[in-house]
Amino acid sequence: MSAEAEALPIPPHLASEFYLWLWWSTEERATIFDLGGKVGRIDLWVDDRLAFRNPSEAKVTAVMTGENPADTLEARAALAGGKVVNELRLHLRRGDHEYTFTLKGPAIDVVQAKLPQVVRGEEAIYDRMFLYEELCFVLQALLRQFAAVRASEAWEARLLPAIRHWSLTAEVEQAG
Repeated sequence: MSAEAEALPIPPHLASEFYLWLWWSTEERATIFDLGGKVGRIDLWVDDRLAFRNPSEAKVTAVMTGENPADTLEARAALAGGKVVNELRLHLRRGDHEYTFTLKGPAIDVVQAKLPQVVRGEEAIYDRMFLYEELCFVLQALLRQFAAVRASEAWEARLLPAIRHWSLTAEVEQAG
């Protein structure tokens, strides 16, 4: 294990599982997540980029871009071929705020975040700080929900088989 991987707050394979769970959940829930508490209801969907890698390598081996890459045969074929999601661009709507951002790598880095423009002028920096904090707040809630699901007995018993079935049947449905 590399020094970088040892310094991560979570085991590296969990990031790929989190990304796959997000992708699957956006389709299963028709983009609607109820995160409860102060976060509430959000809409979340895979936007215009998915990147895959082989589980034993850090380097990206396949990238799908364009409109709805999550719905392509190529994306499902990457999963069926044993690749794991290394990066995905998401679109998030919470109330009147819309964000586009990419989650990348085993550290679940937030990159290329496009925040809504609410305030202009001198207070714009404070507004951007607030909006970035809001994005992080929602991501923390998503990670908590994933952690609860991942640690539950339902993960191995129902959810993992459902996700595997989804990844394979979607390919067959689109091809037919």
